[in-house]
Amino acid sequence: MAIYPRSWFHGAGIITALLIVNAGCRFRTDPIVETPDNPGNVPVTQASRAVHPEAITEGASPVVGKSWVVPSLNITIDPIKAGTFRIGALESIDTNVTPSHLVTISRPFWIGRYEITQEQYGTLMGNNPSVFIGLDRPAESMSWYDAKQFCLVLNVMEAKAGRLPEGYVYRLPTEAEWEYACGEDMRQLKLWELPEFCWHARNSDEMTHPVGMLKPNRYGVYDMLGNVAEWCSDREGAYSAESVLDPTGPEDGQFRVVRGGNWYNNDKLCAATSRFFFDPLTSNQLTGFRIVLAHGEVEVREFDKAAN
Repeated sequence: MAIYPRSWFHGAGIITALLIVNAGCRFRTDPIVETPDNPGNVPVTQASRAVHPEAITEGASPVVGKSWVVPSLNITIDPIKAGTFRIGALESIDTNVTPSHLVTISRPFWIGRYEITQEQYGTLMGNNPSVFIGLDRPAESMSWYDAKQFCLVLNVMEAKAGRLPEGYVYRLPTEAEWEYACGEDMRQLKLWELPEFCWHARNSDEMTHPVGMLKPNRYGVYDMLGNVAEWCSDREGAYSAESVLDPTGPEDGQFRVVRGGNWYNNDKLCAATSRFFFDPLTSNQLTGFRIVLAHGEVEVREFDKAAN
């Protein structure tokens, strides 16, 4: 079995220069092990085209209502309109998902069509912490801070290129944005339908799988349920019955929200309403992330730190 160094991920020099890691981030530097999914000699661009050849790349920056591909990383993001929906479960023995209540997302946003892949993570960050190696498999075994740092470096790169819409940044989704983009069809999914959309304990063979292999949701977004659970930006917090506008979670708290379930979970845990709470330093092969391009701002201090 051949061994390939982490430097196999050949990000541009400017990206390497931008990799200033804050104290919360932890990265592994052990070698990549060759697998059938990662033979070690497949050009990055070839693998990228195999994942999403049809993505729209019109214009110099993202246009509201249209899909967009982040140049050089081939991250496809799809548009989600503003709107109101009911978050949580109407009835459940799990008190974390009740009471159900109305949430309004007041601004349109974009969400990643796929979970961030190992190719994309490695190209930008220069390493691959994942256990289940494969270019098109989701990046996993990273903390919430690692995922946040990925977004920060991506913002630096896209801001320098003039491709960030005013008032928008790449970041982790709030859990309200996540559940809204998951879609009503996924919230109404029957247990026997789940294997068509979701890698979980009944069909995963105890591993992750390349992104986009199963059916997408109504928005054309893949793997919102299963494969890897996904970090959200919010801290752990209880639901209330009151309607809310653009919720971002509590200001204080130790744990961060994780959504969607993973390849190890049973079908009942891979539900659109299920909520998990992990310490942000947690990193394991069950958890990855996807990004949104949404309203927000990068803290000037963090932005300057990454840019210099």
